[in-house]
Amino acid sequence: YKSAIKFFIKDPSLFAVAFAQKEKNGDLVGKNEIYWQQGMIFHKKANNLIFGETAWAEGGACLIDRNKFVRLGGFDPIYYPFYWEDIDLSYRAKKAGYKIIFDPTIKVIHHHESTIGKYYPQFFIEKVAFRNQLLFIWKNINDPKKKLSHFLYLPYHLLRYIVTGKINYLLGFIEAVKKII
Repeated sequence: YKSAIKFFIKDPSLFAVAFAQKEKNGDLVGKNEIYWQQGMIFHKKANNLIFGETAWAEGGACLIDRNKFVRLGGFDPIYYPFYWEDIDLSYRAKKAGYKIIFDPTIKVIHHHESTIGKYYPQFFIEKVAFRNQLLFIWKNINDPKKKLSHFLYLPYHLLRYIVTGKINYLLGFIEAVKKII
């Protein structure tokens, strides 16, 4: 991680450096994308692991400029206990004009969901993830067309989850509504 410091010295607009992460199965991940589809924001691994900008810096595998972190108000507790807080922080950083880069030469071992999965059942994890996905959209998306798209597609998504037996997503929606009321 010490090699990441040089990037902050070179570029005062840098908010974070994201690291490559070795998963339990040996795969490397760490560069990410977010995209808008059918009224929702989704995230996924980037198709490449080359040096460059990334959508967000994952909380457990990055170096963040502390002063900028404090200036942005840090992680928003609305996402407690986990998920989307690092995406939200990175999104706010980018809106403030900061950059987030991915450096594949800095590697850490980070087995996604290995800790959370020990303490929480999958049902709860999925419910919280969906709740926080909705909270992220409602908090951060201001484009009128995207907002309209979101509210038009939301019943479709909820019905699809119910029909496929994923009631945890409906419960996540209810929890998200409770948090903003």
